[in-house]
Amino acid sequence: MKNVAIIFIALVLLISQLNGQVNRQKISPQPREYYERLEFSAVFTINNNSGIVLETSRKLEKFAYILNSDLRLAGRDTLQIYYDTPPSEVSRPVYLGIKSTKLNNMINKREEFNVTVTENYPGTEGYIIDIMPQNCTINASDSAGLYFGIKTFMQLVKNSDGNNIFACRIVDAPEFPIRWVYYPMNFLVDANVVKTKTQWQQFSDLKLNGAICGDVKYDFITEMPKKYKDSLYSTKQFADDRFFNFVPAIFSFGYSNSLMFFNPNFASGLPVRGQKFYVESDTARLVPSVDVRMSNGGFENHNGNNFPGYQFIDQPGVLSFADTEVKYSGNVSVRFENFDVVGNRPNARVVYKSKVSPFKQYKISCRVKTENLIPNSEIHLTILNTKGKQLNYANTNIPATTGDWKQIDVAINSLDNDTLLFYWGVWGAQSGRIWWDELSVEECAFVNLLRREGTPLTVDNPLIDAIIREGVDYDSLWDAKLGKVNSWYGDFDTYHQGPTLKTKNNLLKNGDSIFVSYSHAITVYDGQVMVTMTDENLYKQLETQFSILDSILKPKFYMMNHDEIRTMNWDDGDLQKQMKPAELLAENTNRCYDLIKKYNSGADVWDWSDMYDEFHNAVKKDYYLVNGDLTGSADLINNNIGMINWNSGANKVQNSLNFFSGKGFKQISAPYYDSDENHIRIWKNNTKNTTDFQGMVYTTWQKKYTHIPHFAEYAWNHAPYITHQPIKYTGSSNELIFNCTIEGDKYYQNWELDKVGLYYKTKQPDSFTRMQPSNVNNNEFEFKLNISDKTDYFSYYIEASDKDGWITKVPFGENKTYEYFLNPDNVSENKIHNDFQLSNFGNSLIMKNTTEKDCNINICDLSGKPVYNINLISGQEITIPISIFNEAVYIIKIAGKTSYSTKFIKIGEKLFFE
Repeated sequence: MKNVAIIFIALVLLISQLNGQVNRQKISPQPREYYERLEFSAVFTINNNSGIVLETSRKLEKFAYILNSDLRLAGRDTLQIYYDTPPSEVSRPVYLGIKSTKLNNMINKREEFNVTVTENYPGTEGYIIDIMPQNCTINASDSAGLYFGIKTFMQLVKNSDGNNIFACRIVDAPEFPIRWVYYPMNFLVDANVVKTKTQWQQFSDLKLNGAICGDVKYDFITEMPKKYKDSLYSTKQFADDRFFNFVPAIFSFGYSNSLMFFNPNFASGLPVRGQKFYVESDTARLVPSVDVRMSNGGFENHNGNNFPGYQFIDQPGVLSFADTEVKYSGNVSVRFENFDVVGNRPNARVVYKSKVSPFKQYKISCRVKTENLIPNSEIHLTILNTKGKQLNYANTNIPATTGDWKQIDVAINSLDNDTLLFYWGVWGAQSGRIWWDELSVEECAFVNLLRREGTPLTVDNPLIDAIIREGVDYDSLWDAKLGKVNSWYGDFDTYHQGPTLKTKNNLLKNGDSIFVSYSHAITVYDGQVMVTMTDENLYKQLETQFSILDSILKPKFYMMNHDEIRTMNWDDGDLQKQMKPAELLAENTNRCYDLIKKYNSGADVWDWSDMYDEFHNAVKKDYYLVNGDLTGSADLINNNIGMINWNSGANKVQNSLNFFSGKGFKQISAPYYDSDENHIRIWKNNTKNTTDFQGMVYTTWQKKYTHIPHFAEYAWNHAPYITHQPIKYTGSSNELIFNCTIEGDKYYQNWELDKVGLYYKTKQPDSFTRMQPSNVNNNEFEFKLNISDKTDYFSYYIEASDKDGWITKVPFGENKTYEYFLNPDNVSENKIHNDFQLSNFGNSLIMKNTTEKDCNINICDLSGKPVYNINLISGQEITIPISIFNEAVYIIKIAGKTSYSTKFIKIGEKLFFE
C-alpha cells in the first residue's frame, strides 16, 4: 500500500471501546450510533465561557430556551445566546441547527466519515450530536429531532463528571414514528392536569412522542365549565412545546356509556316481543308465558347433600354440602368448599334447567356469602342456551369475604331460545368457601326500557281492531331509572324494578289480555352498555360535541374507540337497515371518520383493531350479544384509518398483522397490558416483518407507568448495540485492525447474539465481502484485514444480528458506510489554493502566500489547541520543520483574500494533506 495513501488511524483501544459502551448505556433510549473520540484526552466542558449559538436565518430561539431550562433543572448555569459567530471569549460554544449547512460543514471537517444532515438523514425526529473538546454541534433533520437531540445532550451532561463530556459523535433517529402512551384522563380535576404535565414531560424526555388521552367528558363537553376547556388547551400547548402529540380518544362505540349522558335511550336494545299482561284495576299485570319458577330455590328439600329440582350440583359431599348452620332463610343453604383438597381448580356450580319463552325478559336472583374465596372474580351467574351460547355477561363483583349475605339480581333476554340453563357458581375455585341461598328465576318486564324511534313500544289486544295509542289509551311509559344508577345519565345497572303500564280509558278494559313489545338495554361486565349506531339524533349530538373539542385541540392525530362492541343488530332501528352487523359497523366507522375529516382534514385517524379483525372479534356469529355476522367489516371501511392491533391471542398475532397489511392498513401495536417488559419485547418481535408498521402504544388499564423506560427503549431502537470508532490511520503497515463491542437487550436475560461480520470492499463497483471476527472475547470483537499497496479506495461497515432476527449496522443508515479515498487526488504531499501553496519537502512544511493580500495562517490540533500561528505577507514563503508536530491530525486555517481550512496528517517523518 502506498505510503501516501495511508490515512487510517488504528488507535482503537479495547478498553476505551468498553468505556464508550458504558457511557452509551447511560443514554436512554440508546442511540442508533455512538462512539467516543478516543484520541482526545481533552473533554468538552460547559463553563462560564460556554454559550449557545444559533443561525439568525432560523427561528431557533425556543430551542435555546429549552436547553437553558434543562440546564437550570439539572442544577447548571444557563448559557448566553449568540447568533452565527460567537465572540472570541466564548471558547466552548454549543451550536444548534436544523439541516444547517454551516453545522454540516463543521461536522465534516472532522476526521471521521462525512455525514450530512438532511430531511432524510438521519431522518424524521433524527439528529447528529458532534462533540469536540472545543465545541458541540447538534444538527437535526427537523424540529422534533433538535428537541430530542437536546434531550440526549442533557443526558450526557447529567451523566458527566462535573460538566465534562467526552468527545463523541451520536447519530440517531427513531425506529418507529409512533411511540405513544395510553393515558386515560379527567381534565376537570386540576391536580390531574398538573400530574399529567409532569408525566408527559418524563415521557417526552425518553423520546416518546404522544399520548392517547381519553376523557368521557369529551362526549358532553358543552356541559363542562370553562376551566375544563382551559385545561384541555393548556395541556395541548404543553404537549406541542415538547413535540408530544395529544391524541384524543373519541367516539366510544363499545364502551359507550358517556355517549348516553344526554339521553340513555340511545342504548342499543334487545327486543321483547309479545309479552303478555292482564289488565286489572287499570294496571297491566305480567302473565308469565312459561312457568320458570324453581321448586327448591331455597334448598329446603334435600336428602343429605343432594338437592332435587336441579340439573346438577357439582360433586355433592365432596365440594357441595347442605349447611344447616349458615343460611340466609329457612333451614338450609348449599355450601361449596374443599377446592384445594380436590385440586385442579374445580368448578363449583348449582345448575337449573328450564323452558322459557323466546324474546322475554327474565330476572335471575340469589343470596350469596363468601369466606376467603379465591378467585372471587370468577363468581358468576351464567345463563346458557342448549348450544352453549351465553346470555349474561354482567359481573357479580362479590368480594372474597362478604361478611354478611349479598343479593344479586340480573335481568336478561331469552332472545330466540326456548330452553336455558341457569348457573350460580364459581369457576376455577382454589380455596375458601361460598354459600348460595334463595335462588330464583322469574319473568320480568320493562327493566332498562328504551324509548326512541328505533326502539318502539307497541301494545296489542287481539280482540280489538284498533290502534292502541300511547298517551291516549295508556299512560306514556318511561323507565325513570334507565341509565341513572348515580347522579348522571349513562350509568346502567343489571336490574331494578321496571315501570308499570297504566291504562287511561275504556278501550283497554279490566280483564283484557294485552301483548306488549319493546326493547331494553343490557349491561356487560361492569356496567358496559353499547350505544345505537343507527339513530340520526345521536350523530347530531356527536357532531356538536366533537366540533367543540376539535376547535380547542386541533390535534394531528385522533383515535376512534370502536372496541368490543357486544350488543348490536337486535332493535328495530338496526333491523330496518337490513344490514349485517359488519355493514352496520363499517357504515358507522366511515361516518365517524368523515366527521373528523370535516372539521380537521389533516388529522391522521386511528382505531382499535378488534372489531375489524377476523382473527379477533370480527367473527361470523356468537360474538357476545351481536346478532349476526361481523366478518368483512375491514373490507368496507376506509383503509386510511390506522389499526391499533392488540390481538395477542395464541397463534393469532401474525395472522392478525398480515390480515390488515394485506388490506393496505398501516398498523401500530398495543403492548404491555399491565404485564412486564417481556410483553413489550414479544409484541415488537411479532411485528418485525409487518408492512407499513409504524410503532407502538404503551397500553395500561391500571395507569401503571413503571415500564415506560423499557417501552421507550424498544420503541426507539433495538439490540444488538454496536459501539465502534471508525479507523483513521495505521502507520506504514498494511494491516488494518477493527475493534467493536456488541451489547444485547439489557431487559432480556436470554438474549443471544446470532452473528457479527465486517463487510468491506476495495473497489467502488464491487460487492461487499463479509469477514468473520479474528478474535472474540465475551462481547469484544476484533477484525484484522490486510490490504494491498495498490489499494486506493476502501469502504466498510459492521453488522450484527441476534437470535430474534434484529439486525444492526454501523454506520447508521441504509447504504451508509465508512468510506476512504486513497488515491493521490485525495491525499498528497502538496496542497495548492488560490491564496497560498503548501508543500512537504524533506523534513519541512513549506507555506507560500501567492496573492497580493496578507494571510494569517493558524495550525491547531483536533482539540482546538494552537500549535503554530504566523502572518504571511504577499509573496512571502516560510519553512517549518515538521519535528514540531506529533503524529496526529491537524487543521490549517488560512484567512486572507478568502478563508479556507484543510487538514494534514503527520505519519512518521511525513506530512500528508487531505
